[in-house]
Formats: sequence, structure tokens, C-alpha cells
Amino acid sequence: MSHGHLSLPTEESQCSPSHEFPHLEYVSFFCCVYFPLKLTRARPRRPTSIHILDDTSRLNIFYLYRHHLCDDPKPEDEVSIFGWFEWEHEHWWYDLVHVCRRWRHLILRSRTHLSLCLRCTQGTPVADMLAHSPLLPIAIDYFVFDDDITSEDEVDILVALQHRERVCHIRLSLPIPNLQDPTVAMDNEFPMLEYLFIGTTDGDYSGLMLPKTFQAPHLRHLGLIGVVCTLRSLLITTAVGLVTLILGRIPRSAYFSPDDLVLCISHLPRLEMLSITFLCPPSSHWVEMRSLKTPIMTDVTLANLRWFTFRGTNAYLEELLPRVTTPRLEKFDIGFFDQSDVSISHVQHYINTTEKFRFDCATLKFDDAIISVQAYPSDQAGMEPPSDRQLTMESLTRNRKSQPWRPWY
Repeated sequence: MSHGHLSLPTEESQCSPSHEFPHLEYVSFFCCVYFPLKLTRARPRRPTSIHILDDTSRLNIFYLYRHHLCDDPKPEDEVSIFGWFEWEHEHWWYDLVHVCRRWRHLILRSRTHLSLCLRCTQGTPVADMLAHSPLLPIAIDYFVFDDDITSEDEVDILVALQHRERVCHIRLSLPIPNLQDPTVAMDNEFPMLEYLFIGTTDGDYSGLMLPKTFQAPHLRHLGLIGVVCTLRSLLITTAVGLVTLILGRIPRSAYFSPDDLVLCISHLPRLEMLSITFLCPPSSHWVEMRSLKTPIMTDVTLANLRWFTFRGTNAYLEELLPRVTTPRLEKFDIGFFDQSDVSISHVQHYINTTEKFRFDCATLKFDDAIISVQAYPSDQAGMEPPSDRQLTMESLTRNRKSQPWRPWY
């Protein structure tokens, strides 16, 4: 098959499975239509091939197939959005366009309806794929640990980022040295970007900064673990449609006040999940300097917030909660650093005055650095809310076998 253009099957294969890909014969077998059978002793008819269907019916089957594999995650589980969400299924249509010419034309003609995109990941020859593909949206997805990333992968990430007007998903979980060049390349506007997750995998939380000019006005889900983005950056201030905001492992150098956080989230009316986890308490100098400033007494109502996670000092949360109203909050996960004096009067009042809270069970955890309280309804007992540690999915990714790349063209 030529790689220079979109090659089409021959007339002979127009309405039959491709012989060039014998393993694809299952598609015709799997996608079949069963007509209702009468309850008689008559021998049931064999399933009818999908090839007799009209294009509209066939397109509905393709749409449901894609919806089943790559459904947009509900913002009720931060791990499902940035970790377990099966982005690897975004290539679901690669095999189907090889079944026959009719399928190929139908799928490519319906690229928007079927949400087609090109997934760039480990082992994908990105430059070659982009050169021989239609101008589809691009998903950049690299979960790499230790020395698993190759120099070719590093180049491919940069090649994909050059097509900023087409990038819709970015998920980079890499060691800090391998994140530096990609983050520098994220400057200016990414007009189609909806998902952005960047996390470090080597335990280096020194505070890698995103460019100040980086912005994505259509961003819906943002997760940064060990990577710094100021609350007043263009990335956050222009993404007024954010549904998920996860800032994890925030280093001391990037500490921000409750005033700054309240001001930031007051411009995010659609927010449904908020997770703020600091790496350590603020420095004494930061506390002293802030005490000299006049606090900004801004209140905010987050009408759609359903999940709130916090790791930090109890003083921070005690100052934050009286200024935030969350009528629909369902999940509340907080943890404090090891402190000799912990006051949670505002936390108690916040829980008592939040209407949607129906907590029957609670778990109190202690370790060397943090005290954690998790409360949940009885029907979720035993289900541990995810933390930013789980977001990197190190154990899952280490055990996942990478699939060999197959071209769609």
C-alpha cells in the first residue's frame, strides 16, 4: 500500500472485508444485525451482514462503537480523566477504514461526527503519520518512566506540538529532563486543546514552569503534577470553560494564597472538580510577608462543584472554606501536614452547611507527613478517593504492555 496518499481498496474489495488485513474479518462478523425472531420452532435465520445496511445505519453503529470505547469521562473521578481514561482506544477507526472502500469513505467523510483523531504515542512515526493523513485533530499521549523514552519519541513529541492548531489532547507523564523541551514548545495559543495533563515521574518537583504565553481557550480538563502554572497565567484565565482543575505537588516556590485561589475559581463557573495539593507548608518568610498585606475578602459560589480535594495546612483551609459556597458538593477529601495544633472549626461548619453531603462513613489516616480525612456515603465504603499520587499511574503504566504501532493509511 502506498504511503504517499490515501490509497483506496480495489473495486473487488469495495463491499467485502479486506484481504490485505486478514485479521480484520472479525469486523464483519462482530458488526452484524440480528432481526427479531418469532417464538416458533422454525430454525432461526443467520445474522445478516452489516454490508446490507445503508450508510446512515452503518454510521450509527460506528458512532456507538466509538462511544463505547472512548466515551468522554464524567468529571467525577480525576484518575479516569487523566489516567485510566482509555486514550489508547482513540485509534479505534484505523482498522475499520481498511475493511472496504465504502467504509473508508464513510468514516473519513464523517470525521467530525465520529470524533476522529490521530494518536501520537510511543513508537509512532509521527512525522510520517501526519504527512500521509487528513488534517484530523491530534492527541499527544506519552506515559513514560525512567529511561523508557527514546530520542525518537522526544523528537516526535516536538513534531506533534508544532501543529498547535490541531492538538486536542495532551497527556505527558515524563521525567523532568524529558519534559523541558515539550513545555518550552507550548507557547502561544492551542485553539483546539481540551485536555491537558502534565506530570513528572521521577520525583523531581522543583517547579518546571509552563510558558507565560501558553493559552487554550477551549480547555476543559487541566491537570498539572509537579509542574507550575500560576493562577493568573493566560492558560487559566482564558480557559473560562474549565470543568476540572487539578494542581498537584505544588512546590514551595509556587505557593499561592487563599485570596489568589478564590479570585481564580470565581471566573470558572463550570468547575466540577477542584484538587489543590501542596508539596510542603509555606516558608516562614512567605507567611510573614502575607501577614503585612490587606486580605481581599472575595466570596465565590461554585454552583457545579462536586469534588474537592485539598492537601496543605489547616490554616489555609480554614481561611478558604468560609469564602466558598458549594451547594452541589458530593465528595470532600482533605489532608493536613503534620502540625502540633490543628483547628478545623470552619471545616466542621462547612460540612454541616453543605446540603448534598450524605456521609455515613469516614476514614482517618495518619502517616509520617500528613493526616488525612476521607468521608463518603455508605454505598462507597471501601472505595478510596484518588490522590495526585495515583494520577501518575506509575504502577499501572509499568505493567501495561505497549502495543505495536499500526498505520491507518
